[in-house]
Amino acid sequence: MRFKIKKLKKLLSILGILLTITFFSGCAAIGTAVSYRNLETQTLMSNSIFLSPESVNLKPTIFVMLTNTTDHPDFTIKSQLFNALQAKGYTVVTHPQNASFILQINILQVGQKSKTAAQEMMSEGYGGTLEGIVSGVAIASTAGANVVAGGIAGGVATSVTDNFVKNVTYTVISDIKLSQKFTNKTIVDKTRILSTANQVNLEFDHAKPILTTGLSDAISGLFIDHKESP
Repeated sequence: MRFKIKKLKKLLSILGILLTITFFSGCAAIGTAVSYRNLETQTLMSNSIFLSPESVNLKPTIFVMLTNTTDHPDFTIKSQLFNALQAKGYTVVTHPQNASFILQINILQVGQKSKTAAQEMMSEGYGGTLEGIVSGVAIASTAGANVVAGGIAGGVATSVTDNFVKNVTYTVISDIKLSQKFTNKTIVDKTRILSTANQVNLEFDHAKPILTTGLSDAISGLFIDHKESP
């Protein structure tokens, strides 16, 4: 009889742990859903690029070399970028020798990534590593049975919750090289651009056009508007 009572108490204890973890997991999920309900976008440069004041005298012709070395080869900003440059009075040429500006863009990373890892890659700057930060969870091998049971229960509850509520961040990281060609010199500048889109349960198909626009606008924003120049 004592054995049955002891077993029942243990069962009730485990059940209490399960209910407590499930409750707090649910609260955490609600907090995540509320905190990240709105879509947030951001585009950052590792360092500024300034056109030379003398560039206003250059012919507004530009050669663009756009490459994508990611596992998302369909991600491109070509159409939007060309339209933005042409709207500023630039002619996109097919041969670099005919261009006053040479713009080289390599898209290095596209996909889901934590903000911390993305910022780590940004801090490396142009040509830097793409390793980022890897985070993990360690489980003590000396944990007791109740702690292990609680850990397993927590894992199950969190997994169930995470299937419904996730704070998702998609990023695009690109290296940019801009050359300004003058008669007696060439000025070369380099930078790295990070574009992010963040929202609860965000899908890539929804984030993709936003990331495309953010990157295109950032690059075209480097150039003066020749249509408004005197």
